[in-house]
Amino acid sequence: MRLTFAAAAVAAALASPADAQTDPLPPRSELYTIEYLVGPDGRLLHVLKGIDDKQQCENIDTGSISTRNIGANGARLVSDALVVSPQGTFNYYLWIVEKSGIHTVFRAGYIVRNCSLTETRSQQSYYSGDNRYRQAASAYNALLRTGLAAP
Repeated sequence: MRLTFAAAAVAAALASPADAQTDPLPPRSELYTIEYLVGPDGRLLHVLKGIDDKQQCENIDTGSISTRNIGANGARLVSDALVVSPQGTFNYYLWIVEKSGIHTVFRAGYIVRNCSLTETRSQQSYYSGDNRYRQAASAYNALLRTGLAAP
């Protein structure tokens, strides 16, 4: 199954105006399809690919995505979820504990270009201190509720 849509919809789904740490998003004039590929951990990933990108990749480099690097950098994945919004957008929500003990919560999307997978993050927040687990859990659940909500 292939879904095609304008990048403006993708940008609106991935970006948050209050989030200054969002990675660069795709050009708004570009059209994308949703492709499905098996990630490094054997899970199916929903990724964006430019509609004009006809390159057939024997292998896709996943070395820059969070779930690929968690074990290598000493971090631990607490939770992740794929949420399909009422508008039909696919978003991943992740909660990671860094090696330093800092909890990181964010929304992610994936784009394939030149046989390489890029992760875009938005709504990223960090928690440290004695109450970090409770704060991160609250933030993660709030993100999930936002992703499941209408408009």
